[in-house]
Amino acid sequence: MGKNTKSKEGWRLVTGVMMSAVALFCIGGCAAEFNYLITPWWIPVVIVLAISVPLALPMRGLWQWLTGKQNVALNMICHLVFTFPLLLCTALTVNLLTADKNPVNTKAVVEKVYTETRYHTKRVSRKVYTRGAPYTVYCVEIQFPEGKKRHFDIKKKVYNRLSKGDTVSVDIKKGALGMRMFNGSEMQLPETATPEQKKETRHQRMRRKYQEHMEKIRNIHNHEGQQSQNANN
Repeated sequence: MGKNTKSKEGWRLVTGVMMSAVALFCIGGCAAEFNYLITPWWIPVVIVLAISVPLALPMRGLWQWLTGKQNVALNMICHLVFTFPLLLCTALTVNLLTADKNPVNTKAVVEKVYTETRYHTKRVSRKVYTRGAPYTVYCVEIQFPEGKKRHFDIKKKVYNRLSKGDTVSVDIKKGALGMRMFNGSEMQLPETATPEQKKETRHQRMRRKYQEHMEKIRNIHNHEGQQSQNANN
Protein backbone atom coordinates (compact mmCIF):
# COMPACT_ATOMS: atom_id res chain seq x y z
CA MET A 1 0.00 0.00 0.00
CA GLY A 2 2.82 2.36 0.93
CA LYS A 3 4.67 1.64 -2.32
CA ASN A 4 1.56 2.39 -4.39
CA THR A 5 1.06 5.67 -2.57
CA LYS A 6 4.69 6.71 -3.15
CA SER A 7 4.40 5.68 -6.81
CA LYS A 8 1.29 7.83 -7.27
CA GLU A 9 2.95 10.77 -5.57
CA GLY A 10 5.96 10.33 -7.83
CA TRP A 11 3.83 10.34 -10.96
CA ARG A 12 1.97 13.42 -9.73
CA LEU A 13 5.22 15.24 -9.14
CA VAL A 14 6.65 14.30 -12.55
CA THR A 15 3.41 15.23 -14.32
CA GLY A 16 3.19 18.53 -12.44
CA VAL A 17 6.78 19.47 -13.31
CA MET A 18 6.30 18.60 -16.97
CA MET A 19 3.05 20.54 -17.23
CA SER A 20 4.64 23.54 -15.50
CA ALA A 21 7.53 23.46 -17.97
CA VAL A 22 5.09 23.33 -20.90
CA ALA A 23 3.09 26.25 -19.45
CA LEU A 24 6.24 28.37 -19.01
CA PHE A 25 7.39 27.55 -22.53
CA CYS A 26 4.00 28.56 -23.94
CA ILE A 27 3.96 31.81 -21.95
CA GLY A 28 7.36 32.71 -23.39
CA GLY A 29 6.17 31.79 -26.88
CA CYS A 30 3.05 33.97 -26.51
CA ALA A 31 5.11 36.94 -25.31
CA ALA A 32 7.42 36.63 -28.32
CA GLU A 33 4.61 36.23 -30.87
CA PHE A 34 2.59 39.13 -29.45
CA ASN A 35 5.42 41.48 -30.50
CA TYR A 36 4.68 40.63 -34.14
CA LEU A 37 0.88 40.68 -33.84
CA ILE A 38 -0.95 43.56 -35.51
CA THR A 39 -4.42 42.37 -34.51
CA PRO A 40 -5.36 43.72 -31.04
CA TRP A 41 -3.96 41.32 -28.41
CA TRP A 42 -7.21 41.11 -26.47
CA ILE A 43 -9.07 39.40 -29.33
CA PRO A 44 -7.19 36.06 -29.22
CA VAL A 45 -6.99 36.33 -25.41
CA VAL A 46 -10.77 36.63 -24.99
CA ILE A 47 -11.49 33.88 -27.52
CA VAL A 48 -9.03 31.43 -25.97
CA LEU A 49 -10.27 32.25 -22.47
CA ALA A 50 -13.84 31.55 -23.60
CA ILE A 51 -12.69 28.12 -24.82
CA SER A 52 -10.46 27.32 -21.82
CA VAL A 53 -13.04 27.85 -19.09
CA PRO A 54 -15.64 25.30 -20.37
CA LEU A 55 -12.87 22.70 -20.77
CA ALA A 56 -12.44 22.67 -16.98
CA LEU A 57 -15.50 20.41 -16.64
CA PRO A 58 -14.34 17.47 -18.81
CA MET A 59 -10.79 17.84 -17.46
CA ARG A 60 -11.74 18.03 -13.78
CA GLY A 61 -10.65 14.42 -13.18
CA LEU A 62 -7.08 15.23 -14.25
CA TRP A 63 -6.77 18.18 -11.88
CA GLN A 64 -8.34 16.29 -8.98
CA TRP A 65 -5.78 13.52 -9.49
CA LEU A 66 -2.90 15.98 -9.88
CA THR A 67 -3.70 18.09 -6.81
CA GLY A 68 -5.17 15.26 -4.77
CA LYS A 69 -7.99 17.58 -3.70
CA GLN A 70 -11.64 18.22 -4.53
CA ASN A 71 -11.19 21.98 -4.17
CA VAL A 72 -12.98 23.48 -7.20
CA ALA A 73 -11.21 26.87 -7.03
CA LEU A 74 -7.75 25.29 -6.78
CA ASN A 75 -8.39 22.91 -9.65
CA MET A 76 -9.81 25.72 -11.80
CA ILE A 77 -6.68 27.83 -11.22
CA CYS A 78 -4.44 24.89 -12.17
CA HIS A 79 -6.56 24.29 -15.24
CA LEU A 80 -6.33 27.90 -16.46
CA VAL A 81 -2.61 28.24 -15.67
CA PHE A 82 -1.87 25.28 -17.95
CA THR A 83 -4.66 25.25 -20.55
CA PHE A 84 -4.89 28.97 -21.32
CA PRO A 85 -1.23 29.56 -22.37
CA LEU A 86 -1.15 26.20 -24.16
CA LEU A 87 -4.19 26.99 -26.32
CA LEU A 88 -3.12 30.61 -26.87
CA CYS A 89 0.38 29.64 -27.98
CA THR A 90 -1.08 26.94 -30.24
CA ALA A 91 -3.49 29.42 -31.84
CA LEU A 92 -0.77 32.02 -32.47
CA THR A 93 1.59 29.39 -33.90
CA VAL A 94 -1.08 27.92 -36.20
CA ASN A 95 -1.94 31.41 -37.41
CA LEU A 96 1.75 32.12 -38.07
CA LEU A 97 2.37 28.88 -39.95
CA THR A 98 -0.72 29.33 -42.14
CA ALA A 99 -0.03 32.97 -43.06
CA ASP A 100 -0.95 33.80 -46.66
CA LYS A 101 1.77 33.97 -49.30
CA ASN A 102 0.67 37.36 -50.63
CA PRO A 103 1.49 39.82 -47.85
CA VAL A 104 0.55 43.47 -47.84
CA ASN A 105 3.62 45.72 -47.85
CA THR A 106 3.21 48.50 -45.30
CA LYS A 107 5.36 51.47 -44.35
CA ALA A 108 6.26 52.01 -40.70
CA VAL A 109 8.20 54.77 -38.95
CA VAL A 110 11.08 54.05 -36.60
CA GLU A 111 10.17 55.51 -33.20
CA LYS A 112 13.41 54.63 -31.45
CA VAL A 113 16.49 52.46 -31.77
CA TYR A 114 18.01 51.32 -28.50
CA THR A 115 19.96 48.65 -26.67
CA GLU A 116 19.14 46.50 -23.66
CA THR A 117 21.47 44.72 -21.27
CA ARG A 118 20.35 41.17 -20.56
CA TYR A 119 22.00 38.38 -18.63
CA HIS A 120 22.82 34.77 -19.29
CA THR A 121 21.62 32.17 -16.79
CA LYS A 122 24.43 30.62 -14.79
CA ARG A 123 24.02 27.22 -13.16
CA VAL A 124 25.48 27.16 -9.66
CA SER A 125 24.40 23.68 -8.63
CA ARG A 126 21.89 21.03 -9.64
CA LYS A 127 18.83 23.04 -8.60
CA VAL A 128 20.26 26.53 -8.19
CA TYR A 129 20.64 29.09 -10.98
CA THR A 130 21.82 32.68 -10.81
CA ARG A 131 22.39 35.65 -13.10
CA GLY A 132 25.40 35.17 -15.34
CA ALA A 133 27.42 37.38 -17.66
CA PRO A 134 25.70 40.39 -19.29
CA TYR A 135 25.22 40.77 -23.03
CA THR A 136 23.83 43.50 -25.25
CA VAL A 137 20.65 43.17 -27.30
CA TYR A 138 19.81 45.60 -30.11
CA CYS A 139 16.16 46.66 -30.41
CA VAL A 140 13.88 48.86 -32.48
CA GLU A 141 10.38 50.23 -31.99
CA ILE A 142 8.29 51.00 -35.07
CA GLN A 143 4.90 52.62 -35.50
CA PHE A 144 2.36 51.56 -38.12
CA PRO A 145 0.05 54.01 -39.96
CA GLU A 146 -2.89 53.12 -37.69
CA GLY A 147 -0.83 54.10 -34.64
CA LYS A 148 0.12 50.65 -33.32
CA LYS A 149 3.67 50.36 -31.98
CA ARG A 150 5.74 47.19 -31.86
CA HIS A 151 9.26 46.57 -30.59
CA PHE A 152 11.53 43.64 -31.31
CA ASP A 153 15.17 42.53 -31.37
CA ILE A 154 17.34 43.23 -34.40
CA LYS A 155 20.89 42.45 -35.49
CA LYS A 156 23.72 44.88 -34.81
CA LYS A 157 24.23 45.69 -38.50
CA VAL A 158 20.53 46.63 -38.76
CA TYR A 159 20.84 48.69 -35.57
CA ASN A 160 23.74 50.62 -37.11
CA ARG A 161 21.68 51.52 -40.17
CA LEU A 162 18.54 52.73 -38.41
CA SER A 163 17.76 56.07 -36.79
CA LYS A 164 14.64 57.63 -35.32
CA GLY A 165 12.35 58.90 -38.06
CA ASP A 166 13.46 56.42 -40.72
CA THR A 167 10.74 54.79 -42.82
CA VAL A 168 10.94 51.02 -43.16
CA SER A 169 8.80 48.49 -45.00
CA VAL A 170 7.24 45.41 -43.44
CA ASP A 171 5.06 42.67 -44.92
CA ILE A 172 1.81 42.13 -43.03
CA LYS A 173 0.32 38.65 -43.38
CA LYS A 174 -3.00 37.17 -42.31
CA GLY A 175 -3.15 33.62 -40.97
CA ALA A 176 -5.89 31.01 -41.17
CA LEU A 177 -7.34 32.25 -37.88
CA GLY A 178 -7.71 35.79 -39.24
CA MET A 179 -4.98 37.44 -37.16
CA ARG A 180 -2.63 39.87 -38.90
CA MET A 181 1.08 39.76 -38.11
CA PHE A 182 4.49 40.64 -39.49
CA ASN A 183 8.01 39.22 -39.36
CA GLY A 184 10.51 41.66 -37.91
CA SER A 185 13.47 39.76 -39.36
CA GLU A 186 12.13 40.49 -42.87
CA MET A 187 11.91 44.24 -42.29
CA GLN A 188 13.10 46.15 -45.36
CA LEU A 189 15.52 48.98 -44.51
CA PRO A 190 15.75 52.38 -46.19
CA GLU A 191 17.80 52.17 -49.39
CA THR A 192 18.80 55.83 -49.56
CA ALA A 193 22.28 55.21 -48.20
CA THR A 194 25.29 54.81 -50.49
CA PRO A 195 27.52 51.71 -50.22
CA GLU A 196 30.02 53.79 -48.21
CA GLN A 197 27.30 55.01 -45.85
CA LYS A 198 26.06 51.46 -45.25
CA LYS A 199 29.47 50.63 -43.78
CA GLU A 200 29.26 53.45 -41.24
CA THR A 201 28.94 52.76 -37.55
CA ARG A 202 25.90 54.11 -35.75
CA HIS A 203 27.97 56.93 -34.22
CA GLN A 204 29.36 57.93 -37.62
CA ARG A 205 25.89 57.85 -39.16
CA MET A 206 24.40 60.05 -36.42
CA ARG A 207 27.29 62.51 -36.80
CA ARG A 208 26.83 62.63 -40.60
CA LYS A 209 23.09 63.20 -40.25
CA TYR A 210 23.71 66.00 -37.77
CA GLN A 211 26.16 67.64 -40.15
CA GLU A 212 23.68 67.28 -43.04
CA HIS A 213 20.95 68.83 -40.86
CA MET A 214 23.15 71.80 -39.92
CA GLU A 215 24.11 72.24 -43.57
CA LYS A 216 20.43 72.43 -44.53
CA ILE A 217 19.82 75.06 -41.85
CA ARG A 218 22.76 77.14 -43.11
CA ASN A 219 21.47 76.90 -46.69
CA ILE A 220 18.02 78.07 -45.58
CA HIS A 221 19.50 81.04 -43.70
CA ASN A 222 21.69 81.95 -46.67
CA HIS A 223 18.70 81.76 -49.01
CA GLU A 224 16.60 83.94 -46.72
CA GLY A 225 19.48 86.42 -46.44
CA GLN A 226 19.80 86.67 -50.21
CA GLN A 227 16.05 87.20 -50.58
CA SER A 228 16.12 89.96 -47.96
CA GLN A 229 19.09 91.65 -49.66
CA ASN A 230 17.41 91.48 -53.08
CA ALA A 231 14.26 93.00 -51.62
CA ASN A 232 16.21 95.92 -50.14
CA ASN A 233 17.93 96.55 -53.47
